[in-house]
Amino acid sequence: MFIDAHAHLDMYKGNRRKIISQIDENKIFTISNSMDIPSYQENMILSEFSEYIIPTFGIHPWNAPEYASDLNPLRNCIRSSKMIGEVGLDFHFVKDSSEYAAQKKIFEFFLQSAQDQQKIITIHTKGAEKEVLSLLKKYNLERVIIHWYSGPINIFRELISLGVFFTFGVEVLTSKEIQALAKELPSNLLL
Repeated sequence: MFIDAHAHLDMYKGNRRKIISQIDENKIFTISNSMDIPSYQENMILSEFSEYIIPTFGIHPWNAPEYASDLNPLRNCIRSSKMIGEVGLDFHFVKDSSEYAAQKKIFEFFLQSAQDQQKIITIHTKGAEKEVLSLLKKYNLERVIIHWYSGPINIFRELISLGVFFTFGVEVLTSKEIQALAKELPSNLLL
């Protein structure tokens, strides 16, 4: 059995049947992360077609401003989700710093929920690795996946000391910096 620790199956509109068929034929346990409520609903529908698809609920940092003023609609989705993902902070791709407060509010809401409900949480950290590390220490979570890590080596080492798991993106094939991180990561923390 294979494991895909980070997918967004709801984004594959045209060839879903083929993708689900490949998931089933190859027995690929697939964690399909959501970026907002509509994508979670779509991932829930997709999971009905394969026992290998696990839909997870999260509000991606890019979408945080849309949800920050009312957290109540998020509660039922979090409760129904087996895991939390994808949530976090993004100060790299999001250049408008006025959105950072909304990102942090949403992220802390999910961190608290993961702690309260003892759920695995998948975290986005682009350009905000130091802040993410600080919040992980504050919430003392034990079941964390850092998705597509590409941050500073010193923060990476601190995250390793916390025992978090990591995924790397396709840039691991071309980036010497990402390859160096992957080589340093203990194999038991690589997904």
